[in-house]
Amino acid sequence: MISVSLFAQVVRVPAGSGKSTYCHTIKTMAENLKRNIILINLDPAAEYLPYTPDIDVRDLITLQDVMEEFKLGPNGGLVFCFEFLLQEIEWLENQLNEHTVNGDYLLIDCPGQLELYMHLDVFAGVLDFLSSLNMSICTVCLVDSTFCLDLMKFFGGVLMALAMMLNLPYSAVTVLSKADLIEDKEALNSFLELTPEHVVGGPDSKSEDYFSQKYGKLYEAIKGLVG
Repeated sequence: MISVSLFAQVVRVPAGSGKSTYCHTIKTMAENLKRNIILINLDPAAEYLPYTPDIDVRDLITLQDVMEEFKLGPNGGLVFCFEFLLQEIEWLENQLNEHTVNGDYLLIDCPGQLELYMHLDVFAGVLDFLSSLNMSICTVCLVDSTFCLDLMKFFGGVLMALAMMLNLPYSAVTVLSKADLIEDKEALNSFLELTPEHVVGGPDSKSEDYFSQKYGKLYEAIKGLVG
């Protein structure tokens, strides 16, 4: 049993949202601030990581091995990996006991498969185990900033983050990633106000009327939810 109280930031996002780069950046920033962060890779499918993890689930199981041995696809293989991790959860506890003597913060890089967070309970089981070890958990969902160039994509990304938050009973933060890819930062800031003129696809001359007629009630409901 871990004898010290720890804080954990669990990064769970769609594939391609920049989660590994985010974890690497946070780790580097912590080192510059002389803070000790234990960086954990819980993605058995990771082929390349921009950082060296302190704890790596691939030392226990890898997606490639599972797919080859059991003839599973990537989705079924990832589910199998997490079911196996739950069966061998003592391995994770031993790793934590070994690495958290001087660590005051855990940063956990997770797979990009949404089913693990939204439709199944295997990932929740891992978080429940960590919580049972006297660990305070906050989940972080990254939403690609380029989604903000299109209102419908933005709503889709935010609602996806909301769905994952509701399926995991832990504190949650949504972070816009890849902001460096957007040259006009003022446009990004104004977009976050969720004003109707950002809609794409309505007639140019009557875009606001078009938006109000087709999406007005939905827009107001979502704005009240995420605004």
